[in-house]
This record gives sequence, C-alpha cells and structure tokens, in this order.
Amino acid sequence: PAYEPNKPGQADSEQRRNRAVTDMIEPGSAMKPFTIAKALDSGK
Repeated sequence: PAYEPNKPGQADSEQRRNRAVTDMIEPGSAMKPFTIAKALDSGK
C-alpha cells in the first residue's frame, strides 16, 4: 500500500478504498472465464 497500514487514519480515503469492489471492469473481461469454460465443456 501507499500508506502505513498500522496508521490508517493518516491516509486519505482514496488510498484506503477497496479497489476490488469499487472500480468498474469491462463485462467482457469478467465473462471470459465462463465463455472458455462453456467452450471446453461443450467439446467444440
């Protein structure tokens, strides 16, 4: 992290936010594993 984890109060909210749940990703990127799994499952 770009801040001292033992002193979270000194970091601003931008540094402390959880990017895994707050940032948007493209739907295609999230769907690729499901598309590949379906293709492997169907044998095509």
